[in-house]
Amino acid sequence: MFQEKATIPFIARYRRNLTGGADSVELTKWHAAYELYERIQQKKGKIFCELSKRKEDKRVTPSLLKKVKEAFSLSDLEDLWLPFKEARCTRADVARKAGLETLIDSIYSQTATDTTTDQEFRRIGKLGGYSSDTVNKMAIDLLAERFSESVAVRGRLREFVATQGLFVSSLKKNSDPRKVKLSSPTLKSKKRKRSHEDVQANQNLGTYHHYHNWTCSFRSIRHHQLLAIERGVKDGALSVTVKFLRGDNGRISTVSKEKQLRFLVGLIRKNAGVEFCKDKKCRRREFLLDQGAQEAWTRLIRPSLVREIRQKMRNAAHKDAIECFAENLHSLLMQAPRRGYNVLGIDPGFRNGCKLATVDSQGSVIETANIWPFSKQISGADAKKTVTAMCDRGNIEIIAIGNGTASKEVELWLSRISKLPSIIVDEAGVSVYSTSAAARDEFGSMDPLSIGAISIARKLQDPLSEMVKVPPASLGVGMYQHDLSEKDLENRLGLVVSDVVSNVGVDVNTASVSLLRHVSGLNRKTAAAIHKYVREVRPLKNRQELLRVQGVGPKAFEYAAGFLKISNGNCFLDQTNVHPEAYKVVATVLRSLCIDEKDLVLADGESSCSVACGARALLSKTLESSKKIDHLCKVTSSDPETLSQILSSLLKRNHDPREDGKRSSLNDRPSNAKELKVGATITGVVRNRTPFGSFIDIGVGIDALLHNSQMSAEHKSTVKVGLVVNVDIMSVDLVRKRIGVSSSKRKKIRSD
Repeated sequence: MFQEKATIPFIARYRRNLTGGADSVELTKWHAAYELYERIQQKKGKIFCELSKRKEDKRVTPSLLKKVKEAFSLSDLEDLWLPFKEARCTRADVARKAGLETLIDSIYSQTATDTTTDQEFRRIGKLGGYSSDTVNKMAIDLLAERFSESVAVRGRLREFVATQGLFVSSLKKNSDPRKVKLSSPTLKSKKRKRSHEDVQANQNLGTYHHYHNWTCSFRSIRHHQLLAIERGVKDGALSVTVKFLRGDNGRISTVSKEKQLRFLVGLIRKNAGVEFCKDKKCRRREFLLDQGAQEAWTRLIRPSLVREIRQKMRNAAHKDAIECFAENLHSLLMQAPRRGYNVLGIDPGFRNGCKLATVDSQGSVIETANIWPFSKQISGADAKKTVTAMCDRGNIEIIAIGNGTASKEVELWLSRISKLPSIIVDEAGVSVYSTSAAARDEFGSMDPLSIGAISIARKLQDPLSEMVKVPPASLGVGMYQHDLSEKDLENRLGLVVSDVVSNVGVDVNTASVSLLRHVSGLNRKTAAAIHKYVREVRPLKNRQELLRVQGVGPKAFEYAAGFLKISNGNCFLDQTNVHPEAYKVVATVLRSLCIDEKDLVLADGESSCSVACGARALLSKTLESSKKIDHLCKVTSSDPETLSQILSSLLKRNHDPREDGKRSSLNDRPSNAKELKVGATITGVVRNRTPFGSFIDIGVGIDALLHNSQMSAEHKSTVKVGLVVNVDIMSVDLVRKRIGVSSSKRKKIRSD
C-alpha cells in the first residue's frame, strides 16, 4: 500500500482488515521503517552497480559482495564502500605513488623483516629524493589508511565511541553577552541557603548555566540536553568537547591519554588481525604498525566516528523533538469547538488599543472596530459604548479574548461593563496568519490587527478550521523547532494535520481551501479546484460528482472520498464515514437487518420516531454481537473489520470526535507574576508538552514549568496540550522570567 502511495489516514480507516487494526500512530512508524528500508535497498543497488564496474579490482571478492547483500544498516554499507570511495588526493595516495604499497602489504601481513624494511626504505628514498623521516611518515600514513578501512576495526571502535564517549561543556569566556542573559537569585520554597559566591557564579552564567562545567556520557545524555548544548554552541555561548572513558569492573573512570592510546592501539591491531610480535628482528615493523594504528585512530577513525555517532544522536534527538511536536499538535487540533455562537473577538493591547471583531455563528465577519479602554487621552466610556453597540448589533453570545498583552486587564474591564461570558483564547499563530497571503486573499487590505481579532473569534468557534491556515511550526507547541530539519518537521506535522482533518471530516461544500488541502489524497491544487467548482459551478450533491472536478482522478477520489462529507445531498451515506466503495455492502447489510435507509435519516432528526430509534438499537446490538457480524460477513463477502467500521459510521453519522474533549475556561487567575505567592494553588492550561516536563499557561504572561520530577503519577499519564490543571507555585524568578510549579493535590481538571 505504501508503494501505491496510499495515505496513512486512508489505510488506518479503510484498510484495517489488512493491517490488523493498526492506528495512524503505528502506521506512521511502519511508514518510517519502510522509507529506511527503501533507502538501504537503493544504497545497496548503487554499491552493487559500482562494484560490477570494478571486476578487475582484487578487492572486489565474492565475500565482499555477500557482505553487501547481507548488510542491514546504512553505516554497515558505508564501511564496506569506504575503500572504494573516490576522494581527493590523500597522504596515503602520496605514499602509494612513491611505491610504498608493496612494502606496506608485507608489513601489514607481518611477513616483512626489519632488514627488508630498511633496504626498501633506502631504495624508495633514493629514487624519490625523500629523507628517511619522510619515507617513515608516508609508510605510517598508508598503514593508517589500511587500519581505518577495516570493517572489523571500525565496527569495534564504533561500539567503543558509543559506549565510552563523554560530552564536556563549558561557558565560553568571550561569549556574546546578548546570548547569555544574566540570571538572579530565585525565590524558592524551603531550599538550602545559597552563599554569595553561588549567587554571583550563577549570575555570570546566564541562560546556559546548567551546562557550565557539565559532563554527560553518550549513553545517558537525554535528547533535550543534546539539543540544548548544540543550541548553546550555535549561539556562541558554549564550547563542547568529546572525551572518552574506560569502564573497569562496571565503574567509569578516566585514564591518561597515553594509557588510552596504548589500549586503542591494541584494540585496533587485534580487530584488524595484526597481533603483536615479540621477535627482536621485527621491532621496526612492529613500531610502524603501532604508529599506523595510532595515526588511524587520532587522524582518521576518531573524527569520523565521533561525527557519525553524534549525527545519529542528533537525528534521534530531532526525531524525538518532532514526535513531541506532532503529539502536541494533535492534542491542540483536537480541541473541542464551540459551534453555533455569535462571537466578539478581542485582540488586546495597551498602546495600540484593542481590536474588536464580531462574527456570526458561521464565522462570517459582521463588523470590526478599535477601542482604547486604558488610554488617558480617550474616555473609557466611548470604549464601553462601542463594545455594547457591537454586541447588540451582532447578537453576541460569548466573548473571545486573546491571551497576549493586556488580556487580563481587558477581561477585568469587560466583567464590569458586560454580563456576557468571556474566554481566554491562545493567540499562537494568529499574528502569522493575519499577515499571510491567505489572509490577504480573504480580507484584502484590511488591517492585520483586525484580522487577528477575527481569527481569535473564529478560533473559539472552530480551532481546527482556523489553525490549519497557519504553518504548524508557528503554533508554539514544539521543542527546539528552529534547530530541526524544516523538511522533516513539515512532513511529519503535515501528516498530523491530515490525520486530524481526515478523522474529523470536512463538509466539501463549505470548507476552505486551507482545510481541504489537508484531506487525505488532496493537495493544494486539487483543493483549490474543488473549492472553485463548488463556488462557481454548483455545490456537490454526492461524492461521485468529485470526479467531475478537474485534477481529481480515480486514486485521489479513492483516498479522499470517505473523508469528504456532503450535507443535504441526495445520498445519506455521503454524510457518514462509509467509503463509496462499501455502499453496496451497506445496502446488503440494511436489507439483511430489514432496516430502511429513511429510518436512519430520521434517527438523526429532532423528532426521532420509535421506528428510527429501533433501527439504531438494532445496529448497536449487531455491532456488539460477534455471531451477527460473522453472519453478515458471509452474506456480504466482507470482513469483520470493515463491517464493524460501517456499523459504527452508521451509528455516529454526524459525530465529531473533537466533541469528546472537555471545554474549559480560565478566568480566575492572577493579573501578573508579581501577585504569585510560593505555595499558592493556581489553575492553568497546558500549552506545551516536552520530554522533561510541561509548560503551563497560568495567565501571567510567563509559562510555568511543571517538571517531570514534580509531576504526579496521574499527571504523567494524562497531561497533554489543552488540558486544564491545578498546580502549586514552587518558585518565581522575575528577572529570568521562570516559574516552577508542582502537581497540586487538588483535582486536576476544572471543566465547565
